[in-house]
Amino acid sequence: MAPSPTHPRESYTVGIICALDVEKAAVEATLDEEHGGVEKMAGDDNSYSFGRIGQHDVVVACLPAGVTGKASAATVAKDMMRSFPIKAGFMVGIGGGVWSDKADVRLEDVVPPRPLLNAVQGLKATHRRKGSVVHQHLKEMISKYPMMEEEYGSPGREHDELFEASYSHPGGATCARPRIHYGNIASGDEVVKDGPTRDRVAREEGILCFEMEAAGLMDSFPCVVIRGICDYADSHKNKRWQPYAAATAACYTKELLGVVDQQGIEQLGLASK
Repeated sequence: MAPSPTHPRESYTVGIICALDVEKAAVEATLDEEHGGVEKMAGDDNSYSFGRIGQHDVVVACLPAGVTGKASAATVAKDMMRSFPIKAGFMVGIGGGVWSDKADVRLEDVVPPRPLLNAVQGLKATHRRKGSVVHQHLKEMISKYPMMEEEYGSPGREHDELFEASYSHPGGATCARPRIHYGNIASGDEVVKDGPTRDRVAREEGILCFEMEAAGLMDSFPCVVIRGICDYADSHKNKRWQPYAAATAACYTKELLGVVDQQGIEQLGLASK
């Protein structure tokens, strides 16, 4: 896709921040239109991608290579808000999920908490009637960028190692599609990779997902945090599910932005610097 002509800086009111390049690539692949580069403000060290999702001009940034965590996320957000009039922010990427009897969180599922309540609530109601279109956006992504299929395609349920083979996942054939969960996401300074610690914190705080960046954003960059589940926050860490989980998070972000009109964004105040 050839980039369209550069848009004015003032048109980019939606900002998306990713921690990893595998996440940023997935977000870029959901753009309905790519834009040329836009001049940054002096002192902004971020590297950006620009484009359109639905009615919205979107600027996408990634944390520096090898420098994840809340402090790095806060710095990236601060620079983004200095260069662009961001009114709606999103932290999009992967996280460690917490399965329970109440929340059947599985690898590839998507967990967002609750800012932008009107849009989220409306989308939840639509999902009850018609289901999510995340799987359709995933198909469109692979169709548009066939080279992504090998890395970003689903690894398959046989590689989801939470349950014994005898476990029967409810929902029949539809369980192959990502499910959307709404609830609390815990943000900390270290990767959670211990089952007992995960379960204790999740039980005490009602947590569905663990991640490392959002805590650095909430005070200065109010945003929706959207995480695709790539592992179960235990000792069985691997990167097999990361690209597909990143893709599901990016595709849910696209679906959510699709139900927010431009007027709704314009009515929001600027994110605080």
